[in-house]
Amino acid sequence: MKAKSFLPGIIALLLCSSIQASLIHVPTDYPQIQQAILASVNSDTVVVAPGTYYENINFRGKRIVLTSRFYEGLDTTFISSTIINGSQPAYADTASCVIFNSGEDSTTVLQGFTLTGGSGTVWADVHGAGTYREGGGILVEFSSPLIQYNVIHDNIVMNTSGVLSTGGGGIRCGDGNPTLRNNVICHNQGKYGCGVVFNYCNGTVVNNLISYNSGGQSYGGGGLWATGVDTNTVVRIENNTISNNSVTGTGSFAGRGGALLVFSVKLDLFNNILWGNTQSSGSCIAVFTPGVVRAQHSDIEGGFPGISNLNVDPFFANSSHFLLSIGSPCIDAGIPGSIYFDPESEALGTAAFPSLGTLQNDMGVYGGQGSFLMPVCTGFSTGILSPSDYANFSIDAFPNPTNSDHVKIRVSKNPGASGLLTLSDFSGREVFRRTYSGDSLVNGEDLDLTGFQNGVYTIRYTGNNLYRDLKFMILR
Repeated sequence: MKAKSFLPGIIALLLCSSIQASLIHVPTDYPQIQQAILASVNSDTVVVAPGTYYENINFRGKRIVLTSRFYEGLDTTFISSTIINGSQPAYADTASCVIFNSGEDSTTVLQGFTLTGGSGTVWADVHGAGTYREGGGILVEFSSPLIQYNVIHDNIVMNTSGVLSTGGGGIRCGDGNPTLRNNVICHNQGKYGCGVVFNYCNGTVVNNLISYNSGGQSYGGGGLWATGVDTNTVVRIENNTISNNSVTGTGSFAGRGGALLVFSVKLDLFNNILWGNTQSSGSCIAVFTPGVVRAQHSDIEGGFPGISNLNVDPFFANSSHFLLSIGSPCIDAGIPGSIYFDPESEALGTAAFPSLGTLQNDMGVYGGQGSFLMPVCTGFSTGILSPSDYANFSIDAFPNPTNSDHVKIRVSKNPGASGLLTLSDFSGREVFRRTYSGDSLVNGEDLDLTGFQNGVYTIRYTGNNLYRDLKFMILR
């Protein structure tokens, strides 16, 4: 039986909404997203057309779905092209791109957007800790929304005027139980919780890429920062890649926990990759009593106690998508069991790209039933990798299938000065690797298959941070 993904649930959710209530279109029905939200009623779906919307929106307690046209066919170009830019707020102290603070529950959904330019909202902590500026991309308080399939980048929450500190550059969650799923949270800044903050808040964080967030000068926590009353507050961290975040500073908490910083809450951490994060002192996970991190089946740089944890280079294919290379020790290294399986490809028993290997869960963002390739930020703060970069880039093998000892490999457009060609077998084991320079594969090149067993192989060509895979069959 194939491992099933929850992706079709996005469409089902929206279809149910459209049957029960109304579809509201922006800008056709209302020119601004906030106007459409105010006009909606519970169970409505607000669909936003591509464009840049300079708004700072608030859901105002509406139990609605707010989506780009991504839902129509899971086309990620709609994520890249439907932008909520929070850089022009009506009030300087209310400058989050999106706010949930009126008891929204899991039927309130935000999906399919790029959120950028937010600088946070001044917020008095309800637990008496003082006043802070938080939530550059998203601020959540006393609410439990579903936040999925968004790119949240370049939100800078560093202005300490009139506040004790600033945090949650990407997302700040407080006093609720939100779900963050299949988001890219990158290049955000805050003086704590540079990527994500959980403040007295349960939650689920699954299949997110959290990378290149920075700051941490007050209380650390480059990727994610969490605190609460005690360890009855639990945040589930599953199949995420938390990489290349950085925190600096000196003091009890400052500059600590390049990946995670945890106070008096419990993080349930499994099937994750934490690699390439930097901090001024300590390790990539900073845990302060009575905080608890229960980690298992995760690749954690520097090591961390727990069942089947690794401390090995995950062999990322590049520093933008953080896809795994063939031969990565993180392939098929997650928790065994069908409930954790990767989606299955047409070649039965093998994982569907971007997962690799067999169906057993891959560690990191591309493992598990939620595995999905999002548009992502590049390795430097210049925005999102454009889908147009993939135009006319494909790889072919012919004949396919073949019963010959030779096959011709051709790349329709070489995306870089050099590229890496690899072949992996049914189990995900790499059986061939060669680097090509220039346009040597544009016209095709023979590959000798002598000694190769019959079966299904994956051919991957990588160049200039772009990837293409092809299933290839040898028949004897």
